[in-house]
Amino acid sequence: MDGRAGPVSRFAARLAESRRRARGGGRCGGALDELRQALTITPRNGVIYYNIGNIMLGGGGRRQRAEAYAAAIRYAPDFAATYYYRAAAREQTGDLEGALRGL
Repeated sequence: MDGRAGPVSRFAARLAESRRRARGGGRCGGALDELRQALTITPRNGVIYYNIGNIMLGGGGRRQRAEAYAAAIRYAPDFAATYYYRAAAREQTGDLEGALRGL
């Protein structure tokens, strides 16, 4: 090893930093930008979509949040917590049937 971080390590570090900022009350918009940029590297990463949905929990964008969770499920179907959060987001948009059907 030459001590340099590879692209996956840099991506993981950026993702961790984005989550830390979002949880710590930092600039959520900046965290969203980082995660969206990460999608350009790995567009089929369910964890990134899950984190986008989580960052959007505190604000508006309920439909976009439900869409982010739906994408997370599509790319990481074994990540159980996403089903709950997608159902909650759908319920908040008034789609109670969709919320119940998705559990």
